[in-house]
Amino acid sequence: MEFFITTNTSVYCVYSEENGDLSFSAKKITLKDQSESEISINSKLTGKKLDFRARGMYIGKSKTSPVVALFFDKNDAINCLNSKKQYLKKWREKTEEVLKLIQDEYPNTINISIFKK
Repeated sequence: MEFFITTNTSVYCVYSEENGDLSFSAKKITLKDQSESEISINSKLTGKKLDFRARGMYIGKSKTSPVVALFFDKNDAINCLNSKKQYLKKWREKTEEVLKLIQDEYPNTINISIFKK
């Protein structure tokens, strides 16, 4: 499964890998104009679990900036990043679609409590 995470400053492509054990990778694919980041474009973060917290997504020993929304479509993720209004209802609806599927697919490996109402 592949999905995209839009943070305050970047978009990551997240995918699972199974090489005997389940693990996740998040590759930074773009950075918002004029943003600074400790994680460069094309950097790959890896870990056994994904944890969404108020301050960002944690994967392995790495942390992103705060998460804005989740998407299945890369263009939606980039549009959200570049939008002046990142917290729109339509982004929330897209996020809920992704959350439903990842909760079903990976119930014990992804902590998504930050998005619960």
